[in-house]
Amino acid sequence: MIRVAVPLGERTYEVVVGSGLLADPSVVSAGLAGRAFVVSDPTVAAAWLEPLAGGLRAAGLDPVHLPVAEGEPAETLATAEALY
Repeated sequence: MIRVAVPLGERTYEVVVGSGLLADPSVVSAGLAGRAFVVSDPTVAAAWLEPLAGGLRAAGLDPVHLPVAEGEPAETLATAEALY
């Protein structure tokens, strides 16, 4: 696992790169609690939702899947409003 800082002043954040990270609870920031919202289309969810949800649960979070349609046409303000 490699952790890379993206230096943006007060908006600096970290990107974690590696294999098997979706199921690894150590990549979730310490101290988080409650629900973790996972936004994905059906194709991505079929392949990756369960490993990710397992990692989130192991980190003490409750994963909630919010499905969206596939592709560019779904990337709209209306979709964002529906998720909100």
